[in-house]
Amino acid sequence: SVSFESNSQLTSIGFYAFRDTTSLNSITFGENSQLTSIGSYAFYNATSLTSIAIPDKVTGINEFTFFSTTSLTSVTFGAGSLLTSIGASTFRDASALTTIAIPDKVTSIGSDAFKEATLLNSITFGVNSQLASIENDTFYKTALTSIAIPDTVTSIGYGAFKEATLLNSITFGVNSQLASIENDTFYKTALTSIAIPDTVTSIGYGAFYKATSLNSITFGANSQLTSIGSYAFRNATALTSIAIPDTLTTIGDGAFYATSLNSITFGANSQLNTIGSYAFKNATALTTIAIPDTVTTFGSSAFYETTSLNSITFGANSQLNSIGDYAFRYASALTTIAIPDTVTTIGTYAFYGTSNLISVTFGANSQLTIIERFAFYQASALTSIAIPDLVTSIGSSAFSNATSLTSITFGTGSQLATIGIYAFYQASALTSIAIPDLVTSIGSSAFSNATSLTSITFGTGSQLATIGIYAFYGTTVLNSITFGANSQLNSIGDYAFNSATSLTTIAIPDTVTTIGNSAFGDTTSLTRVYLTEDLTIYGTTYAIGTSGSFFGAVN
Repeated sequence: SVSFESNSQLTSIGFYAFRDTTSLNSITFGENSQLTSIGSYAFYNATSLTSIAIPDKVTGINEFTFFSTTSLTSVTFGAGSLLTSIGASTFRDASALTTIAIPDKVTSIGSDAFKEATLLNSITFGVNSQLASIENDTFYKTALTSIAIPDTVTSIGYGAFKEATLLNSITFGVNSQLASIENDTFYKTALTSIAIPDTVTSIGYGAFYKATSLNSITFGANSQLTSIGSYAFRNATALTSIAIPDTLTTIGDGAFYATSLNSITFGANSQLNTIGSYAFKNATALTTIAIPDTVTTFGSSAFYETTSLNSITFGANSQLNSIGDYAFRYASALTTIAIPDTVTTIGTYAFYGTSNLISVTFGANSQLTIIERFAFYQASALTSIAIPDLVTSIGSSAFSNATSLTSITFGTGSQLATIGIYAFYQASALTSIAIPDLVTSIGSSAFSNATSLTSITFGTGSQLATIGIYAFYGTTVLNSITFGANSQLNSIGDYAFNSATSLTTIAIPDTVTTIGNSAFGDTTSLTRVYLTEDLTIYGTTYAIGTSGSFFGAVN
């Protein structure tokens, strides 16, 4: 034991002063102690120390001072304590400490100050507390069940309450000055509800990640929140609804990933600009959402596997400019969507596997230019689509396996230049198609196995140069192909019309110089072919007909 008499003139205890004094179980200070500072590591690893009363004149407890004092059960301060700071890791691993009352004049609690003080279940602050900051990982893995944050606190550092798995209540005063909730602050806590102070402008990365009991988060009418960080509420599996403040501009990547949200609402004056990648991925209970007009961007996979989402709406003044890759992939309950005029790109796999999507519409002033690959792949309920005039390319497999698609139409001013490989592969309900004049190439297998396709028409101003290999392979009821008088067609690829078993007549445009191997193989009903003189036939035996001579044994 160590004791200091009353009126002791000792003003400081230096660095490492009692470090590793593993048998020290008692240290006492007499009345009117003049002690003002306790140095770093002063009682580090004093594993038998059970209690300490800090003299009133001590203004600072430095870093690691009581680190690993594993028997310390009581730390007390006088009513007149002048303490202003508790340093980093001060009580870290003080695994027997259960309660502490922080003096009013303390303005900062350092990083890791009570980290892994695993029995600490109560920390209190006075009504006149001047605390301004709680630093990183301060209460990491403590046993806290509740805490009331003083109004004067402006910042709570990252991981401050991380894995405090018993923490079920945190409250803020009506005059709270808190400016931000940092990364991982409440990761894996037991919080059931939280009211975010109006002064908070940002919620950081993973702030409530795996807070699986959190079922309510509320914001005041005067909330200043501008951003919800990436994965902020990921796996907050009890969260069912949230009303987003008007001031919010950004929902980060994965912010509500795998929540139980069935309702998310935005105010009439919402300033939301960005919905990040994976923002609502696997939010499988979400049924409807109305996107604010101010949103310009959907990140990739924003609503991926929102399997109950049956309605998404946009305002008349929507500013959305793109629908990101995988945005609605496997949103299998979605039946209709009206794409805002301002959207220029529909990303890769955007509506992949939306198996109940029956209607996709575009406005008369649509600015859409690109439908990326696999955009509507396996949209097996989609019955018709009118492609906006400004679309220049339809990507590979964009409508592949859209097995209910009966109608694809293009405007007279269509700017479409390319139809990608497998674009309408196995669009087995499609009956006819008129290819826009500006299309220069039809990709490999673009309409392969479109088994209901009866006619293909090219306009008089058609600029089509290339029909790719297998482009119309297996179109078994195709009986009419019409090329315009001014056709620019140059080549017909291998197997392009192979197995078009209902085709009886075709006039090959004069501009064609190449017909690929077996291009018209197994066209068993083909009786008449008009050819140009300057024609190169590849695989002459099977280019037309089934076998034998140039025209085949049957033809």
